[in-house]
Amino acid sequence: MSDRIAIFADTHANTLAAMAVLDDIEGQDVDAVWCLGDLIGRGPDPVGTLTMLHSVYQAQSPRDRRAWLLGNHEMMILGRILAGFFNNSVVGGNGELATAIAGRHRVALDTYARGARLMAFLDQLSPYAVEPPRPGVYVAHAHYSLREDGVVNEAKAYSQRVEAEAHTGAALRDLMGRLPDADSLRMIITAHTHVSGLWQWDPVHQRADAVPQHLTGIHTFTGLSARPIYINPGSVGFPRWPDDTPTYTVLTLTDDLESAEVEFRQVSYYRDELWVPGWYPALYREEIKRTSLLSTGSVDPC
Repeated sequence: MSDRIAIFADTHANTLAAMAVLDDIEGQDVDAVWCLGDLIGRGPDPVGTLTMLHSVYQAQSPRDRRAWLLGNHEMMILGRILAGFFNNSVVGGNGELATAIAGRHRVALDTYARGARLMAFLDQLSPYAVEPPRPGVYVAHAHYSLREDGVVNEAKAYSQRVEAEAHTGAALRDLMGRLPDADSLRMIITAHTHVSGLWQWDPVHQRADAVPQHLTGIHTFTGLSARPIYINPGSVGFPRWPDDTPTYTVLTLTDDLESAEVEFRQVSYYRDELWVPGWYPALYREEIKRTSLLSTGSVDPC
């Protein structure tokens, strides 16, 4: 027996992209859907995106709802982190601009007839799965949300600059050693960077090896107890690499948690109606439009 799970993140209020991805997921015969945070923020339609994703969340089992997470943008909208804790290198180094967009999203939700229900939906989520949705499967919006004591200090987690290449040997080895039950680890799944990726741990050389051409084909892994994997499903709303096509992951996991198949799927959608006049300051709009040209190594995750 196996478990088949669709995993996506960073929809960022881009309802058109989210609709396209959910339509694709319907054809994948999955048992569950996980969303790893940043449902809104940045994009033009927080109400539409949240309404749609809330309905998907409600269709999930209690254990799969554990893998529906808060991102840093929702945390700003909920008032859990302030402008000073936002990544100020994004959008021309202007954290206040991102805060202004979060403010607009909050106003949109507060003035919507069912906005209180959507805010309550966000408020019950966490930036990491307090209890893993599957044994040994650790999920968090950002890799540094996983802490030794199983508790997130939200302000500290989003104010400090953490090594951007989370999958490098030293960073991943440190992360694995700090998990609450590292001996049971089978995989780590995080989002936040808007860049998809797939790595497997090499216990001999104590490093994480990137899977080449991870966007192509289905990748099969065995012996996960000895060689765990690290997955970033990429972004639905505003992908940064290799282009701006929405990306998500389909994970097939065997019941013994020793084997897995990983497939990255890219979904095209009609974009002409995405840019709502007057919604963004011009600087922010242009920054988002060129995300596919950003260097994945020199730009901090948003």
